[in-house]
This record gives sequence, structure tokens and C-alpha cells, in this order.
Amino acid sequence: MTTPYGQGPGQPQGHPQGQPQGSRESQPYPPGGYGQAGQGYGQGGSGYAQQGYPQQGYGQQGAGTSAPAGQPAAATASRRSGPLLAGIAIGVVVAVIAGAVLVLTNVLSFGSGTDDPDTTPIAMPATVGGYDDLLTVQEKKGAKAEQLDRQRTTQQHTRDLTVAAYSAAFGGAGAGFQAYGSDDLMFLPSVIAVRAHAPGMVIGPVTDPADLGLASNRQEVQSFGEVQCVAVNLRTAAEGTEMTDDDLVWPTCMRTGEELTVFVNGGNSEGTEGRERMIALTNAAYDAIAGTA
Repeated sequence: MTTPYGQGPGQPQGHPQGQPQGSRESQPYPPGGYGQAGQGYGQGGSGYAQQGYPQQGYGQQGAGTSAPAGQPAAATASRRSGPLLAGIAIGVVVAVIAGAVLVLTNVLSFGSGTDDPDTTPIAMPATVGGYDDLLTVQEKKGAKAEQLDRQRTTQQHTRDLTVAAYSAAFGGAGAGFQAYGSDDLMFLPSVIAVRAHAPGMVIGPVTDPADLGLASNRQEVQSFGEVQCVAVNLRTAAEGTEMTDDDLVWPTCMRTGEELTVFVNGGNSEGTEGRERMIALTNAAYDAIAGTA
């Protein structure tokens, strides 16, 4: 059977666990509707305007796409186009939605190999890794009752769709989904869990950046103990250019065991701090869910 992972437009199609987008503009989960008017944040007058999304993203406008006449594209692309702009919310949303579509058409998938799955639904923890569920955070921030009601309805719909899709991809295995948030709503991770083993992450085709005259791959999978994460470079640089952790964002991580797989999506996890945050949250979510599964 197969399991989804997102890939947005304009990115090379990868294998399993979803490929982040080159224009990361997102909050961590798909059709959740958090940027819609009156839904709690992301719109003026809602009480959360500009608190969650503008800073969450990756990919700079025009970075690595063209060069002025007479100037090598790689050299031009190596220059940062300035601070990350408020373009991030849409990218990851598009990525996850596109991933869902590709999963339904079997374009993107990875197999679970589960012959006799445990179909018991997964009850997600209300708090994980120090992050409360998103509705609780919004309530603490003073969202109005009507806004919370709309968010509750939207989140439940997203949960139903996500659980059904992942369960189907893993041969009927039980699944769970929950959106979380930091107290300031600046980090909005989501966690998906499935009662099944999954293969490791891979993004293909796998290239050697030296063959292309580049300093690093645009995106690749890196392993940290039992956790694997997708690393996306914020810039394209010519071979010989020094790259640092500040050039990377970590939009998604996963951890799998014999009977449980956990995926964590977090749109604005940049640099070393963002990487460590994603790894810690992935381990915390896995341990919490495994302990109650």
C-alpha cells in the first residue's frame, strides 16, 4: 500500500515522504483554512493578523531563477535576495494539498507493506513537545467564540480528510492528526501518526551537486538518529561557495518503528534552531503517541 507525502508545483517529483516546496510560504497543514477571513488569525481584524504566517516560509522571490545579462546565473543565484518575506503560508499549504492530489493519483507514494493493519484510531495528545493544540492556543490568545467555532469545524474537517487519506494509504491502518501551536502562534506544527511501519524518506532523482556545478543540492534527506528530515536550501550557489546551516529550512520530519510512523510538518523551521526544534518535536510526538497507542 502507499503513503502520501506532499509535493508542490514547480518542484521535481520525489518519492515518498513529500517534498517541500521551493517557495515555502506556508503554515504546516493543508486545507485547514487558517488564512481565511474571520477564522482566528491571518486576516485583519481577526485578532491574530500577522502573527502566524508572514514569517513562516522559505524561498525568496526571484532567488536562483535568473541573472542579469552577462552575469552567470549561479553567481547571481548565490546572493540572498534579502530577509525572508511574508510569502510562506501559501507554499506549504500548496505543497500539502498537491501532495494529497498526487497520492490519490498514485503519482507520489510510499508503501507500508502492512498485510494485517491495526485499524484502531489514534487519539492524539492535547499537548506535545511543549505545544498545545491549536484551538487551545487560539482560545488563550482571546479568539472570539464564533471564531473558535469556525476553527473547530475547519480543523475537524481537515482531520477527517487527513486521517482517511493516510489510513487508506497504509492499507486501513489507524491514523491520527492534530494541529499545534506555540504560545505566540509563530510556530504552527502539525502531527500525523499511523499505526504502521514506513520506509525511510527519499527524494529522487538523487543528484551530485558537483555534476551541476553547484555547492549543494536544492533539497535532500538528512538523518538524525531515528529521525529523518527534508532539508531545503534557501539559495542556489555555485560550486565552491560556502554554505551554512542558515541556508537551510526543515519543513518536515518523520520517525518510524515497527508499528508506528509519525510525520511532523513545521513550515518556518530555519537554520540550526529550526532543525533541532523539528527533531525534538518529532521524537516527543513519537514517544507520546507510542506510549498511549
